Amino acid sequence: MIRAPGGRAAAYDEGCLVVEEIMPAADSLAGMHERFASDAELYADALRRFGIDARVGEVPGESCPGASSVNAAGRRKLIGAAQRAVRGGWLLSTVVVIDTATRVRRVLESVYAALELEWDPSTVGAVAEEASGANVDVVERLLLEVYSQRYELVPATLPHRVLVVAREEMPRHEVTE
Repeated sequence: MIRAPGGRAAAYDEGCLVVEEIMPAADSLAGMHERFASDAELYADALRRFGIDARVGEVPGESCPGASSVNAAGRRKLIGAAQRAVRGGWLLSTVVVIDTATRVRRVLESVYAALELEWDPSTVGAVAEEASGANVDVVERLLLEVYSQRYELVPATLPHRVLVVAREEMPRHEVTE
């Protein structure tokens, strides 16, 4: 499946959170690097609340490398981001691997081998591997708290028909181990 924000191959599943910021902008390219850096610091600060030695920067050999990756002690990537700019707006999509590093790693091993891209599978990490008690629900609550300081968050639900279509389409986008 092609991700809207682009970048190299990324893998995620129900043990991950994907946070997407979508904003209108007259010049969607302006501030692109600042958005990456600002969000990376926001995520690293949030992970430090769990006692993780969260740092911003590329881990040598990581998948989908980027200067704004968030890692654990410079060893394993926990969070990656990609952006897409279009006329009139931008999308910043961030993937937080929380408790499925092994599955994510397996998928990336297959995909990167098929694409003939070199990387080090040991660089895939997960928040729960670094902090006991961290799970998807706990991290989601923390990120909602952090983002509520930046934005006025309004609870919303997707219409039932959207969820039905999404469930029907899931098998087309699924990669199994």
